[in-house]
Amino acid sequence: MDSKTNSIHLQFNSFIMEKDKVVFCRPFYCPQCESLRRPLDEYYFVVFGHDSQAFFIHKARYKGIKWITPSIIFFDGKQDDTHKEIMVACSVVGCGMEIFHTDDKEYPYDINIKKVRLYKITHADYNALLGYKDETYKLD
Repeated sequence: MDSKTNSIHLQFNSFIMEKDKVVFCRPFYCPQCESLRRPLDEYYFVVFGHDSQAFFIHKARYKGIKWITPSIIFFDGKQDDTHKEIMVACSVVGCGMEIFHTDDKEYPYDINIKKVRLYKITHADYNALLGYKDETYKLD
């Protein structure tokens, strides 16, 4: 992990639970999944529950659109007059996420966000992303 990616990774982890920060899950393009030509069905992925403020692990049951993966998107308030800066982590385990099993019976796993990508998008695109609801990856 290079120093910029590591810095973004630390920012992501340190801000994720702050109430004034925005964390949500949406489908997003993943260049790493494309370069590996990774199929998405049968892979595990992580989602962040807005109401519960917790991470959950699910198994993909549908291929969806190639390399548009479930992703965790983080907005920490950085913006200018026309754009917002977001961080995006591919939720696919083995790509942007790692899972570690624990002895805790209530939460038998822990996750590590391995990699995030930084994007600068327009305010309109950000609002469209917030309002977009996708059911491609049905949850059990």
